[in-house]
Amino acid sequence: MILPIALALLLQAPPPAMIVTPTDGAEMVLIPAGPFKMGSTDFKVEQPVHEIDLPAFYIDKYEVTNAMYAKFVAATQYKPQGDWKKYAGEGLENYPVQSLTYADCLAYCGWAGKRLPTEAEWEKAARGTKELRYAWGPEFMPKKCNSAEEGLKATAQVGAYKDDVSPYGVFDMVGNVSEWTSSTFAPYPLDRPLDPSTIPADRRGRIMVRGGSYTTEAKACRLTQRSTTMPSVVPVYWYGFRCAMDARR
Repeated sequence: MILPIALALLLQAPPPAMIVTPTDGAEMVLIPAGPFKMGSTDFKVEQPVHEIDLPAFYIDKYEVTNAMYAKFVAATQYKPQGDWKKYAGEGLENYPVQSLTYADCLAYCGWAGKRLPTEAEWEKAARGTKELRYAWGPEFMPKKCNSAEEGLKATAQVGAYKDDVSPYGVFDMVGNVSEWTSSTFAPYPLDRPLDPSTIPADRRGRIMVRGGSYTTEAKACRLTQRSTTMPSVVPVYWYGFRCAMDARR
């Protein structure tokens, strides 16, 4: 029997810094609770810079791979809308899955017992509390990530670019594939109630996609870059995703 004091101490213990989720075998990194500065002064859509206070959460250390997505499809007999197999040939098992629809990503998350990160969670996981422009600092360096500037013109194995890693140890948030989030477009700041009338008509219902890809030029690889797309059945070949989940004590 656990004594009441011991039980109380156990319940107060912080969540572990890293976990492996049993269903998909993904490593997940803890992003601790607390505030961070979101946004930048670079473009109007990223303004104003504002403080967001988030509870602790976990996020996948790497983007979901072809092997992980194949495991999900085999286990569930799910029929993806995207043509992901076109980019998942032999030898590409540990490369990020790509060309999936929003629904395809949500289906995987549900199977794995996880979810997509919010836009704010994604940015905190990428930048930490340092207000980074790129994972390594303020200036773009083409050899440090898989972007259009690198010239690879295809995905790379997840985690291959050792400098494309966030302060929390999350890889490939500057390049490789751009990533779906769970958030629909809303103008900044996000720390106040949303007035629907402030959302431009051409952005209503559009899903936020964050991070650069192997097709992206330097200025759009910034960790504050905001892109949107409709959650339609048409896949975008340079889009992938990673999962998140709440950190429960």
